[in-house]
Amino acid sequence: VKSFSTNVSMILNKHLSISADFEANHIKLKNGLFSTNEFGTSVRYVFSTMASSSIFAQWNNESNEINFNYRFNWQPKIGSDFYLVVNHLLSTEGKLRTKDIAILAKLVWLFVI
Repeated sequence: VKSFSTNVSMILNKHLSISADFEANHIKLKNGLFSTNEFGTSVRYVFSTMASSSIFAQWNNESNEINFNYRFNWQPKIGSDFYLVVNHLLSTEGKLRTKDIAILAKLVWLFVI
């Protein structure tokens, strides 16, 4: 097994950060050589101490798919959170086409009885 990975991250200011990573694996099996390549990138924006947003994208050559993940988080008060998440899976075989989309929301509310 031969493996290589790298990651680059930049904090541009107190609100915005960007990162990218790459990983390559070469695995020798009885039946031959198996190789995978994976590339990912993310952008995070912090609006305030109570709200942030991020987008993540990842591609790999084995499944020929791009996965996009968008997340928004709002914390209206300490102990309470609202999340909005959108996952979008695209096939990169031939022309780009949507394979799956999921939209999720989650609310956690702290209250004292």
